[in-house]
Amino acid sequence: MALFAGPPWSPSQLPPHPLQIILVIVLADLAQYWGHRLAHQVPLLWRFHGVHHTSTSLDWLAAYREHPIDGLYSQLLLMGPAAFLGVHPITIMPVLVFRGLWAVLVHCNVRLPLGPLGILLGDPVLHRWHHAKRVTEHNYANLAPYLDVLFGTHHRPEKEDYRLGVEGDFPRTFSAQLIPGWQRAMEALRRVFTVDCSSIPEAQSGSDTLNSESPAGARPEMRIGGSTLE
Repeated sequence: MALFAGPPWSPSQLPPHPLQIILVIVLADLAQYWGHRLAHQVPLLWRFHGVHHTSTSLDWLAAYREHPIDGLYSQLLLMGPAAFLGVHPITIMPVLVFRGLWAVLVHCNVRLPLGPLGILLGDPVLHRWHHAKRVTEHNYANLAPYLDVLFGTHHRPEKEDYRLGVEGDFPRTFSAQLIPGWQRAMEALRRVFTVDCSSIPEAQSGSDTLNSESPAGARPEMRIGGSTLE
């Protein structure tokens, strides 16, 4: 028995293709808006989504800086409505390609005089504010700012004199960002294998002073990870 048998209606019961496209886009925009908003509010989701916000400057490559789990999460939100409604992927493929390219554009360091279309398509200025290095609660709808207007999270900054990135305790290296706890594990290993030579007398004028400053027959102690080696 299939785990998912499809929607309880046939494709012939769906509206014509243009209306299907509009319906899927609106539902996907709603899913992505609330999914994105939750990713900033739920610590577990932020642990993965925050990787995308570590970029200190935005360009087209920053659009692809993301944790694989966050990328999968975003794609499920994007494609979920179409899968649920039973809309054939070919029907919405041209729109998905266009919006995928536009998602890259909103991460670019450019200004686009879009006018009213900026509310429908997404605007790089709005998205840069979303990446500001401060606690922001604005502009969650990357490609559908009309939803930010609807839910009271829309903001267009008057000046772009702010820094980008994340505040607080967040891993700085990409490997530590991809693997939770990696940075803490490496720091623990470094502490274990750090040699404490503080008890070894310093050499004076190139001569060996170990024998003269240590008791006869004694060897200096070396500590590795808190254990004494003699």
